[in-house]
Amino acid sequence: MREKSSQVFIFEPFVLDLGQKLLTLDNDPVKMPARTFEVLAFLVENNNRVVSRDEVMSAVWGDVYVEEANLSVHISNLRKVFNGEKSGAVSIETFPKKGYRIYGNFKREDPTSASNDYTPATSPDSAAGSDPLGVRPGKTPITLKFIIAGAFVAVIVTIAGLGYSRFLTAGVPVLKMSRVRGTEKSISMAISPDGQYIAHEISDSGKRSLNLTHLASGGNVVLLANQPEVILDVTFSKDGSQIYYTIREGSAGVLYKVPFLGGEPRKVIEGIDGAVSFSPDESEFVFVRKQGQESILAAADSNGNNVRRIAAKTAPDYFSSFEIAWSPDGKLIAAAAGTARTERKTQLVGVDPATGAVSLISEKKFTGVDGLQWLPDGSGLVMGGFESTSAKTHLWLVPFPSGEPRQITSDPDNYGGISLTADGKTILAGQFKQDSGVWVDRGDGSPPTPVTLEKHHEFRFISWTPDDKILFGSSAAPDRDIWVMNADGTGIKPLTARMRNNIMPVGSGDGRYVVFSSNRAASGAYNIWRMGRDGTDPLQLTHGDGEIQPVITPDGRWVFYTSGAPETPANERRIWKVSIDGGDPDQVVSEPSQWPDVSTDGNWLAFAHKPAGHPKAKIAVMLIGGGDVRILDVTPDNPIHWLPSGKDISFVKTSENVSNLWAAPVDGGQTRQLTQFVTHQILNHDWADDGRLFCSRSMTVRDAFLITNFR
Repeated sequence: MREKSSQVFIFEPFVLDLGQKLLTLDNDPVKMPARTFEVLAFLVENNNRVVSRDEVMSAVWGDVYVEEANLSVHISNLRKVFNGEKSGAVSIETFPKKGYRIYGNFKREDPTSASNDYTPATSPDSAAGSDPLGVRPGKTPITLKFIIAGAFVAVIVTIAGLGYSRFLTAGVPVLKMSRVRGTEKSISMAISPDGQYIAHEISDSGKRSLNLTHLASGGNVVLLANQPEVILDVTFSKDGSQIYYTIREGSAGVLYKVPFLGGEPRKVIEGIDGAVSFSPDESEFVFVRKQGQESILAAADSNGNNVRRIAAKTAPDYFSSFEIAWSPDGKLIAAAAGTARTERKTQLVGVDPATGAVSLISEKKFTGVDGLQWLPDGSGLVMGGFESTSAKTHLWLVPFPSGEPRQITSDPDNYGGISLTADGKTILAGQFKQDSGVWVDRGDGSPPTPVTLEKHHEFRFISWTPDDKILFGSSAAPDRDIWVMNADGTGIKPLTARMRNNIMPVGSGDGRYVVFSSNRAASGAYNIWRMGRDGTDPLQLTHGDGEIQPVITPDGRWVFYTSGAPETPANERRIWKVSIDGGDPDQVVSEPSQWPDVSTDGNWLAFAHKPAGHPKAKIAVMLIGGGDVRILDVTPDNPIHWLPSGKDISFVKTSENVSNLWAAPVDGGQTRQLTQFVTHQILNHDWADDGRLFCSRSMTVRDAFLITNFR
C-alpha cells in the first residue's frame, strides 16, 4: 500500500493535496472513490513516466488480489474528471500491454517548507498579525480552503446519503439513470427518435410479442402478438413512422417493418443475420449476411431491392451481425470486426460505403460488443462492450475521429443492446445480470437443494468426479478459470489462473487428470489440454483451430471432443478423439455433431447430431467400435449425458423460460421428465455414480434504463 505523503501538486485549475487526500477544481472539491484517488496520486507522483498495471495495482492494493478490470474502472473515473471543460490541464495515456502515463504541467510544493505560501502562518503577510488565521487581505489561504472544502464534502456526503454510490465530480456530468417500468421481461428494444416511445419484445410464459410503450404514461400497444420466434433486433425509421424488426425463419433472418401504432407487417428482405442501420437520407440500409465462410457487409435499397456487397471478411475473421451503424454524414459505416483466432478480440472499424475500404476507428480491443450507435453530430459512438470473458458489459463513449474510449457505466450490472434518441441526449440500454448456482437432486424424493449460490463464479459447465468433487468454470477472475469444490459446496479453490480462458473441465475416472479446453496456446485457438488434479503439469493434447467439449472414457485412455471453436456453427462441428497422452487425433463422426458423452460401460457414444435438412439437432447413439448411428426423435437444448444405468440419456427441455431435465431411453421409448423446477434455466448438468444429479442453474434478471447526462 502507498505511504501517506504531504506533498501538494498544482496543475491549474486543479490542486492535488496528498496529505489531506483531496483534489480541488477551481477551489471546489472533486468527489471520487478512495481507490480512484490512490490511483491518481500514484500516477501524479510518477508523472511523465509509463507505469505498468502491476506497479499501479501493487502500490494501491498491495498484496490484496483484485481483478485488473478494477483498475480500468478507476482510470475511467479519472478520465471523467480530466476530460471536461478543463481538459487541457492533464491527460492520461494508455499504452497497450504496458500501462499508463499521466501527463501535465505539474508544480510540486511541500507544505512543510517555508519557501512557499502553502502555510500562510509562516509567510511575510501573515506575520502582520491582522488575522489570527494568517489570512491575507483579499485572499483565502490554501489551508483554509481545504478546511472549507472538507466541510463542503461532509455536507455533500450527508445530503447524498450513504447509499449514493455514483461517481460525482465538480465540473463533470453526473450520470442519470431511470428504470423503464414494465421491461422486466423485455429482450430486444429500441427508443423512438423523439424519445417518447420504446418498441420492445416481451417474452412471457413462452409467448412473444412486439409492444410499443409510451414512456410518460406507460400506455402500451401490442403491435405483434404470439410471435413464434425470437425477435433478433428492433429499429425505428428516422422519422419514427415505421418499426423494423428481424426474426429468425429457418436458418436465416428476415427483416420486416410494421407501421407505428400498428398495422400489417411487410417483409422487406431475407437472408440477414441481425441488425440494420439506415443511411442519413434513409435511401439504403446496411446489414451483415453470412454465406459459407464469408461474413459480408452489404447494403440494400430501403425497400430491400438492389443488394450490393460493400466489404467482406473470411473466417476466422468476421463482421458482427448486430453492431453496425451508418454515420450521420453518410461517409462511414461503423462496425464491430473480430477474429476467432489469437486474442479473439473485437475492434471498431469504419467501412467506406462506396469503396469498401476498412480502417480502424479505435485501437482498443474488446472481447465482445453489444450495441453500437453514432452520436448525431458524428463526434463519437456509444457502444456496449466487455473487456474479458468474465468482465461485465458496460457502456462506452468512443470519440471520433480519435480519442481514448471512456467507460460510461461502472456498477456491477451489465448494460447492452443500446438505442439512442435523435438528439443524442438519451440512451436506452438493457440491464441484465445472472443469478446462478449449483443444485443437487439426491433422487430420494426430497426437493433439490443448493450446493452453492456463490455469486461471483457465474456457474456454467460443471462436472462430477469419482472422488465426489465438482469441477466448474468460474468468472471470479478477469478470465474464465477452472475451479474445484467438494460435492457439498465446501473447499472451493482454483486450479488455473492467469492463463487466458480455461473452460469445460472433466476429471478422469482414475483421479489422475483434469481435461479441459483452453485458448492459452500462442495461436489463441481453443484446444484440448490435460493437467494434474492439482492443476500442475499442463499438457496440450490437440493443436487445431478450435476444440471444445471434452469427455474422458471410463478407462481414462481416450478423450472425445468436438472440433470447432465456441463460435463455430453447429453444422460445421464434428466429433474426434485423442489419446489422454496426446498424439494424432482421429475423427469419430463425419456428420455434423457435438456434445459427445461416453456411457458408463465405455461401449457407447451419445452426441447431438444435426441430420441434413433438419433445422435442429437430434440425440444420436453409436457403438464406439463402429456401427450404425441410431437417431432418437429428441431435440436437446443443452449438453446431454448418460444416466448411470446406461439405459437413458438425459437432456434439457426449456419451456416458458424454465428448464427441466428429461430422460430419453436409448431403445427409443417414451421420454420422461426427471426434475420439477419452476424457475431458472439449466446451464449444465452431470450425474454421480450413485444417481445424484448436479445442475448449474441460472436466471437472467432484466430491466431497461434511460441514461442521460453521459457526456
